[in-house]
Amino acid sequence: MMKLLDRLRFVMGRKSLYDIYPELATRIPILRSASDSEGASPSGSTAGTDYAQHVWVHKAVSIIAQNIAPLRIQVLDAEGEPIEKHPITDLYEYLNPSMCSADAWQQWAIDMLLWGEHGQEFVKSAGGKYAEVWPRTSTDFAVKIDKSRRNYGGITGYRIQAAGDSYELEPDEFIHYKFFNPENAYRGLAPSRAAALSTLLDKHALTSQLNFFQRGMRPDYAVISEQGLTQREKTEIMSTLEQKHRGPSSEFAPVILDGPITGIEPLGFPPKDAEWVELRNMTREEIGALYGVPDEIMGWGRDTYENFGMAWKVFWTLTLIPLIRVRDNTMSEFFATTSLLQAGQRIVTDLSEVDALQEDKANKIAAGVQLWNTGIPWKNIDEMLGIGLGDFPGKDVGYLQGSMLPVGAEKPAYMQPSGEAAKPEEPAKAVTKAMRIERDGEVHKAMWMLFKQGTETREKGLARIIKKLFQTEQQIVAGMIRDGKTDPDKVFNQPAAVARWVAGTKAYWTETALAGAKHAAEQLGVGVSWTVTNPKVREAIAKLVFDFSKTVVDYSADKLAALLRQSVDEGWGIPQLSDELGELYDEFKGARSERIARTETVKAYNYGAVEQYKEEGVEKKGWLSALDERTRQPPESEFDHWAAHGEEVAIDEPFTQTGEPLMFPGDPDGDPGNIINCRCAVYPIVEV
Repeated sequence: MMKLLDRLRFVMGRKSLYDIYPELATRIPILRSASDSEGASPSGSTAGTDYAQHVWVHKAVSIIAQNIAPLRIQVLDAEGEPIEKHPITDLYEYLNPSMCSADAWQQWAIDMLLWGEHGQEFVKSAGGKYAEVWPRTSTDFAVKIDKSRRNYGGITGYRIQAAGDSYELEPDEFIHYKFFNPENAYRGLAPSRAAALSTLLDKHALTSQLNFFQRGMRPDYAVISEQGLTQREKTEIMSTLEQKHRGPSSEFAPVILDGPITGIEPLGFPPKDAEWVELRNMTREEIGALYGVPDEIMGWGRDTYENFGMAWKVFWTLTLIPLIRVRDNTMSEFFATTSLLQAGQRIVTDLSEVDALQEDKANKIAAGVQLWNTGIPWKNIDEMLGIGLGDFPGKDVGYLQGSMLPVGAEKPAYMQPSGEAAKPEEPAKAVTKAMRIERDGEVHKAMWMLFKQGTETREKGLARIIKKLFQTEQQIVAGMIRDGKTDPDKVFNQPAAVARWVAGTKAYWTETALAGAKHAAEQLGVGVSWTVTNPKVREAIAKLVFDFSKTVVDYSADKLAALLRQSVDEGWGIPQLSDELGELYDEFKGARSERIARTETVKAYNYGAVEQYKEEGVEKKGWLSALDERTRQPPESEFDHWAAHGEEVAIDEPFTQTGEPLMFPGDPDGDPGNIINCRCAVYPIVEV
C-alpha cells in the first residue's frame, strides 16, 4: 500500500491519475467530461458509441430523427397565416451543395438527443446575405463567453473546430440549439446522459449473457456412479456420449451406458443464471420511456391496430411536438434579431401532413357533416367540436334533407323537383338528398365552401410534393451543367423525369380522388362504394397520372432547352447558366407548383366524385362555379364558367356551357385555358 506521503509527492510532481492509482489503468470509465475549452459540453462521450452499438438507443433515436427529418418549416405572418415564399424557407429548402434539408434535420435531431445541442453555421454571400447553412455537431464548436458578463449569459461568438480548421464566428452567423443544462448554462444536456447508466447495465447484461453461453453454459445431465470410475472408464463414457448423443439427429434419443453406472441426473438452471434476461427487459423499457418512444413503436408492445394508432398519436403529442418546438422557438428568436423576420412573424413546423395528428380533425369533420345534415349550421358545429374551420360565406346556414322536413311543410325552391320524376332505385342505391341549387344563394355558398375545404388542404400537400420534385429535377440538371453538358437531350432525361413524377404523385393523386368520392358519398348520405382496387380504376388513374406527368415534364423540357440554346448563342459561362437555371426553377417551385397543384387537385377530386355518383346510380350531375371575381367569363376568357354554373346533364354526358365538352371540372381532355386553375365542382342531381 502506497503511503500518503508518497502519494502527495506524486501529486506535487504533477503525476497523472494512473500514476497515483495504477489499478485504474485497465478500467473503462462510464462517463468522461472535458473542460479544457471555453464553454465545453458536459455531455457524455459514450453517447455516440451507444448510438452506434446499442440496439435500443439506436432505434429510439432513429425513430425520432426519421419522423422529424422530412418536416418543413414555414414562416407565419402576424395573423398566423403562412407566407408562401420567404427568404428563410428558401434558405432551408436548399441548405448547401452537399446535403438536402431532410439530411440536415435528421442530424439535428440525432445531435439533440445524443449531445443535447446542435449548431448551424451560416455562410454569407458577398452582399452579406445568408447563402448556405452547415450543421455543426457538439464537438465542432465552442462558445466564446463574455468574461465581463459571465454571470449574465454574455456570449461574444463561437469558435468552429471542424475538419482540423479553427475560426471565429459572430453571434449572427451561428444558431446554437440546446436543451437546458443546470450544470452549464452555455451548453446543452442530452437525454443520453440519463440513459448512460441504463446502457451500461445493459452492456453488462450482454457480457453476462455471452459468458453464460461461451464459458458458463451447464450440461443437461450428470452421469452418476457410486463405486467410482477409473480415468479410462470416464474417457470411454465421454466418447460414447459425444459420438451417439450430439447434434440434432440425436435429439430425444435415450442414453444407454454399460458399466458401473447407477443413474443419470438432469440439471436445471437456478434463477440467478437467467437474471440477465429480466435486466435486459427492464433496460429496454427504461430507454424507450426516457426518449419518449412508446413500447408499440419500439417493437415490444402490444401491436394491435388500436394500440398502435394511439401510440403514434401519443408519440407525436408528448415527444415529437415538444422537440420540434425547441427548434421553432430557437429559430424564431435568432432570426428576430436579423432583418429576415419582421415584427409579429414567427417560424413554425408544418404538421399538416402528419397522419397521426390529422385523425382527430378528420373524425370531427365527419361528425360535423352528420350534424349539418340534420340542419345545424357549420358555425354552431365549429363551436361545439372545435374543428377550426374559420369564417366563410354560408357558415351560419343550416341544411335539411328533403326527408327531414316537417310533415306538410312546403319544400324550399332549391328542393323542388324538376323534369320527369326519377325512376325508383333499388334500396341499396336509394338517394335521400336533393342537391338542386339556386344561383348565388345560401345553399350554393355552403356547398362551395365544403368543396373548398375538401380541396384546399390537399392542394397544399400536393404543392409540397411538386416543389420537391422540381427541386430534385433542378439538382440533377445543375449537376449535368457543372459537368459541362449543354445538350438538352443529355442534360434532361425526359422518360426518367416522367417516371419520377408518376412515382412521386400517383399515391397523392389517388388519395385525392378517394377524398372526392368520400365527399360525394356524404352528399348522397351513403357510404363510399367506389374503390381503387378495381383493375379498370387503377388503369384509368394510371393513365391520368401519366398524362399529367408527361405534360409537366414536356413543358419543363421545352423551357430548359430554350435556356440552354440561349446560353450557347450568348456565350454564357457555367456560373451565369447556373444562376439562370436557378431563376427558372424558382418560378417552377413557386407559382407554377401552386398552379399545377390546384389544377390536379380539382381534377382528381371531381373525377372521384363523378365515379362515386355512378356507383350509387345517380343519373344526372350539375356544374357548381365559385361565382366570384376569379370565375372565368367573357370577354376576359373565351370560356364561360359563369354560364356553366347550374348546368345539368346526364351522368355520362359532357357539360357544354363552358365552351367545349367537359365530363367534369378539370377534365384533362379540355383546353388548358379551360381547366388550369379551375375551382369549379360537380354535384349530383337527384329527385325526392
